[in-house]
Amino acid sequence: PIAIATDHNLAFTGAFKTMPYRLSIGYLYQDGNLYTDNMQRTTLGLNLNPTFFKNYLKVNVNAKYMNVNNRFADNAAIGNALAFDPTKPVYDDSSKFGG
Repeated sequence: PIAIATDHNLAFTGAFKTMPYRLSIGYLYQDGNLYTDNMQRTTLGLNLNPTFFKNYLKVNVNAKYMNVNNRFADNAAIGNALAFDPTKPVYDDSSKFGG
């Protein structure tokens, strides 16, 4: 199987009166090697750089937010599939536990 990922990012910069800012937004979607294995991540960042008292005082404010949703699959399934003997029957009538 092929794992596919997409990563999207946007950034906006500018100034509101005398306060420079930067806003960034990101989204990542990544599939795993198994069908049910995937991850989604959303990020948001805000940077503010105001100055006060005729540029004698500079303040840097950074805020970041991240939300991650993971859906893990049992990766042992890959090793089990490789070790499985396809020549063995699916049911065993001689088994004590119902085949």
